[in-house]
Amino acid sequence: MSVSQQNLLGENLTYSVNYGWVKIGEAKIFIDPELKYVNEEPHYQVQCLVKTASFIGFFKSIDYCYESLINVNTGLPLISHRVLKTGDDLDVRTNTFSRGDSTNISAYIEDVDAHRYHSFSNRKIVLDFLSTFLFFRRVDFTNQQSIEINSFYSNTLYGVTLRKPRVGKTKWSDTHFSTSEFSLFFPGNEYFKNDKHGKVVLLNDRYR
Repeated sequence: MSVSQQNLLGENLTYSVNYGWVKIGEAKIFIDPELKYVNEEPHYQVQCLVKTASFIGFFKSIDYCYESLINVNTGLPLISHRVLKTGDDLDVRTNTFSRGDSTNISAYIEDVDAHRYHSFSNRKIVLDFLSTFLFFRRVDFTNQQSIEINSFYSNTLYGVTLRKPRVGKTKWSDTHFSTSEFSLFFPGNEYFKNDKHGKVVLLNDRYR
């Protein structure tokens, strides 16, 4: 599966953020209509805005802004910047990605004025939050049944195995859509001991 460059540029998507059946916020993802060139390489500029409201005192309000430059040809991130406001707390981070014999990440944490440095084998596909979102829309399973990817978030690398999607129909608001359902496998790590499973369902018209 793939989505043409022309279809992505200028795209503006809005998602509902739910806790169970209750809507607690909204997420918007916007791709700049113009490509950005770094060292003559074309990049998408992608921004995600998430806003929630406190709900009956159980949740703190969350304002989240994430912006990335993502290489058009490789799908890999070059730089990502995030601002996360939870209640009165503010977390601002910038990650810069470079690649040679390994994938190297320089993470600057603004509120403590500190850098963290990480290095990962090139055998791993290392993405950030928004390049992971785009990866789902361009991944090709022609010659394989599964792909392992890794998302770097808050100084931690999260591994997930993406399995070949099942194409079918999904009903939403009394309308049936052609969809691809991806099965996800999360191996246990320091945050959860047992393996986890999940799924993502995307529309086939634009792989959203």
